[in-house]
Amino acid sequence: MSVLTDVELWLNEPHSATADKVHELLDSLGGKLPGKNLVSVPSRSKGTALVLGDIHGDLPLLRRMVMEHFERAGGVDLVVTLGDYVDRTPEGAPFGSLMCALYVLALAARHPGRFIALRGNHETQRHVPAQPSELDEEAEQLLGDRTLATRIWDRIEELPLAATTENGAYLAHAGFPMDADWKGALAHPVERTYLEVVWNDVDASPICGQRGIDQVPISEETLSAFLHNSGSGIVVRGHDPYVAGLPLYHDRLMTVHTTRSVVRTGIFALKLPLDGRLRSLERTQLLRVPP
Repeated sequence: MSVLTDVELWLNEPHSATADKVHELLDSLGGKLPGKNLVSVPSRSKGTALVLGDIHGDLPLLRRMVMEHFERAGGVDLVVTLGDYVDRTPEGAPFGSLMCALYVLALAARHPGRFIALRGNHETQRHVPAQPSELDEEAEQLLGDRTLATRIWDRIEELPLAATTENGAYLAHAGFPMDADWKGALAHPVERTYLEVVWNDVDASPICGQRGIDQVPISEETLSAFLHNSGSGIVVRGHDPYVAGLPLYHDRLMTVHTTRSVVRTGIFALKLPLDGRLRSLERTQLLRVPP
């Protein structure tokens, strides 16, 4: 039986979920999630990936994007979600943090290599706390079992921090390790690594420097150094609704935000080709998503 079966029922009727059933689901995910911090996507002739930004409990929008672009015939070959599935749940999405977390875990387990769910700063709260934190409360309210949240966090930590495509895209929630040995930093992350990868801002953003973290921001200079060091051509990130949809640094960095919870410049997703060589955003397609 698909690991998605129960979850799909709960998405429509959250109160049909039980603690025992969620425990069974979490048990079934064992060994099916990546369990490493960096994943690589091979080139695919004429293949296309859909990149979704922050979700923040917006289950209706997330399901719509998955059904329209991934599950339908002729849809994209790959989906990459950039994290922040939980917290700041919008109206009309009851228990959205809990359900989004279970949904992306189930999708990642059901479609290994085709649905890549990265962690955001709200999924790395055990390393660098983030506020608000709603998942634990929703698990207790809906299921009467706060220990389930601990088990969900355990599974979330089996999701990667970053992904690369063979044709030159680097994807993460916020940024990249600034160490020369960036792969080594991802393999054994310390607090500074988490700040760089899931918390950092671009210096072109009006919110840069306002998150209370002591971090060198992403600039054209630091971006150029990372792209050269990693052999990448572009960086695709989420995290910041203030620069969503804006190509930055000579068309080499794009931010996407895919939630109705926090809207500044719009709701966006990005399609990128998996063939050829990506040296800029020129061959990508920015999608403005209706709310």
